[in-house]
Amino acid sequence: CTPSGCHPREEYKKYYVADFGLVAGEKDMIAEIIQNGPIVCSIATPPSLFQHKSGVYKDTTGQVTPDHYVEVIGYGTENGVNYWSVKNSWSTAFAEKGIFKLVR
Repeated sequence: CTPSGCHPREEYKKYYVADFGLVAGEKDMIAEIIQNGPIVCSIATPPSLFQHKSGVYKDTTGQVTPDHYVEVIGYGTENGVNYWSVKNSWSTAFAEKGIFKLVR
């Protein structure tokens, strides 16, 4: 943005939605990621998430009301803990270059 306001930038690559639907459950989410790529999910953002730097994030507050959308780009296991690889919109300064691991 500039002092005169915010304006669209033409050099940004544009993406379009070809299809959408509901995916529920861990198995179906993994299948969708494998077959079609990243999915969008809503998550709760407890205050501790804002401080997260690395490793697998697990909320201990019990906050469950979704208030933020993220892109789930993959999944894995670290030290026996299953996680989702999640791309956030909070810039690359957040977590590990904008990506964090969220416990499944």
